[in-house]
Amino acid sequence: NFFGMLAWLLRPGDGYLYQRPELAQTLPERFRTGTWEQMCARQHDYCERLKQALKPEIRVLRDPFAPLQPILDLPEPMEAVADMVQRMRMDRPVGCAAKEALWARDIFMVKLLVSNPLRLRNMAALTWNMRNVDGYAPPDAGSLYKRSDGSWWLLVPKHLLKNRRGGAAIRDYDSPVHQSVWADLERYLFKHRPHLMRWSTDLVFLARTEDPDRLTKFGKAP
Repeated sequence: NFFGMLAWLLRPGDGYLYQRPELAQTLPERFRTGTWEQMCARQHDYCERLKQALKPEIRVLRDPFAPLQPILDLPEPMEAVADMVQRMRMDRPVGCAAKEALWARDIFMVKLLVSNPLRLRNMAALTWNMRNVDGYAPPDAGSLYKRSDGSWWLLVPKHLLKNRRGGAAIRDYDSPVHQSVWADLERYLFKHRPHLMRWSTDLVFLARTEDPDRLTKFGKAP
C-alpha cells in the first residue's frame, strides 16, 4: 500500500508530485538528477518494481468480502439496502439543522451509490452548480446536472475514471440517476446542503467539522 501510494503520487501525467515541478527546488542539489519529469518517472518505475518484488511477502489477514457475505447470500441482497434506507429515515434528527443536513446527505449518498455505483474517489469529487439546474449541462455545470425533462444525470469525464487506459473508459460516464433518488437528491441540494457550507464550493458532498449543536446557534455549519 505504501509503495502503491508513492506510485500514485509519481504517476506520469496526473500524479500529484508529477504536476508540481516547483518542488524540485526543495531538494538538495545532489538529488536533482535530470528533469523533474524524468525523476518522477524513474521513481515511479522503481516503486512499481518494488511492489512486484514484495508480492510474495504479502499475506491477506482477512477476506474483504467476509463482512458482506451474509448480505450477499440473501435471495435479494438489495432488500437489505432498502431496509437500511428505511431505518435511516426513521432515525431523522430534530432540533438541529446541521445534524438533519447530515442525515439528508447520508440518505442521498446511499441511494446514489445504489443508482450509480461509482468509485469512492469519483463520488467524493462530484460537483454541482446551482446556476445550471435545467437543460443540458454546459461545460461548467458540474458532474451532477438536471436535464430539461426533469431527470438528473451524472457526468464523469473518461479521463477521471480509474480504468481510463482500458476498454472500460472508452467514453465519458454520462448516466441517469434513478428516479427513486430524485426527491432525496433535491431535498439535500436545495434545503440541507446550505447548512453544511462554510464557504462557496461546487462539491456535492460536504462534511461537518464542528459541534452541530454549537453551529445551530449561529444558524450555519461549515
